[in-house]
Amino acid sequence: APTAANAGVDQLSLCGLITTTLTGNAPATGTGLWTVVSGAGGSFDDATLATTDFDGVAGTTYVLRWTISNGVCTPSSDDVTIRFDQAPSAADAGTDIAQCNNGTFTLNATSPAIGTGAWTVQAGTATITNANSFNTSVTGVPVGTSATLRWTVTNGSCAANTDDVVITNNANPVPTLSSNDGDNTICSGASVIFTAGGGTNYEFFVSGVSVQNGASTTYTTSTLLDQQVVTVRVTNAAGCSVLSGGITTTVNPTPVASLVSNDADNTICAGSSITFTATPSGASNYNFRVNGGSVQSTGSNVYTSSTLVDGDVVDVVITSAAGCSGTSAGLTINVDVAPNAANAGPDIIQCNNSTFTMNGNLPVAGTTGTWSIVSGTATITSPNVRNTTVTGVVAGSGNVVLRWTISNGVCTSTFDNMLVRNDALPSAANAGTD
Repeated sequence: APTAANAGVDQLSLCGLITTTLTGNAPATGTGLWTVVSGAGGSFDDATLATTDFDGVAGTTYVLRWTISNGVCTPSSDDVTIRFDQAPSAADAGTDIAQCNNGTFTLNATSPAIGTGAWTVQAGTATITNANSFNTSVTGVPVGTSATLRWTVTNGSCAANTDDVVITNNANPVPTLSSNDGDNTICSGASVIFTAGGGTNYEFFVSGVSVQNGASTTYTTSTLLDQQVVTVRVTNAAGCSVLSGGITTTVNPTPVASLVSNDADNTICAGSSITFTATPSGASNYNFRVNGGSVQSTGSNVYTSSTLVDGDVVDVVITSAAGCSGTSAGLTINVDVAPNAANAGPDIIQCNNSTFTMNGNLPVAGTTGTWSIVSGTATITSPNVRNTTVTGVVAGSGNVVLRWTISNGVCTSTFDNMLVRNDALPSAANAGTD
């Protein structure tokens, strides 16, 4: 009978090799022969040699049989397993992943060409959905924490390759937004300051339109329209951002104040009454001012004065029921000095003298006196001089009536008349002969 066959121990740690020396027993009786039971592409250097070399294909597992036979006796055989493991692919766990307020991640390792990959949690809290899937999902990472996962690629007896990835579930910022107006009700054109907090970058929006983006926590505007909504997108240092709730601002219109007077050219005589009318009507208050000082503040849109002086500027501040105020343009009033009463002086009668000296009274400052001829014939040397000379009054021509008029601008003039007369010399007397 042949020697009992012993193919040797299984060789399962042949990483990176494609040749091994078999360890069958040498037969004391009979002859031995190696054959391949399973596995493709293998060959023996000498199939009859118990310790021959066997050449295989990388990544293939072979079952080899060592058979000892002798004549007609029943052969004896024994099998051995030979595994030529390939080195596993390099592990690539993918890039680190950071998310905002989301504890579910999708991993992105490189699927190994050689070997099998497996995920494990190395640090932190996380739940791996499918540990052997290169792109498995991971859940349960608490907000504000990170987890380190390891992608391990193994193949048989070869040393494993590993790579780690860090996944981070960053917390969202908690945005704050306030304005410096307590009730968020302003007048058109008023400035309002919005202040944000909770992050490192602030993008302000007005009704959805970005108006300012940067590190500044404040946004100042004077152009808001009624019912516009201001929001802010707050971004923290981790890059997470949240849009705040909105502040709706009520913007009441500012009255467009206008002021007119009942005098077309705003020129009056001192002491004359002038009436100012403000529009729009129906406002809560009308504060009429002269040279910036309040002279009437009531619900009336009409102001009348007879005490204005030249160059006074009148304007009005109109306040609506909502408390919004608008100021009109100013009206500059020209006030002419009222003429004093004219006095032409006493009548003058001369004898055979055609030159007369007038004696009208002195006009007050700012007014003008003028002599004129009412009737008769004469020549006024200087019409605007109160004591001018008058010539050319023909002797015996009768009375010449002169008028002294004091006038100024739109004021009513004053005047007074006087007469001059140049009497002719009487004829020489002739009493006749005795």
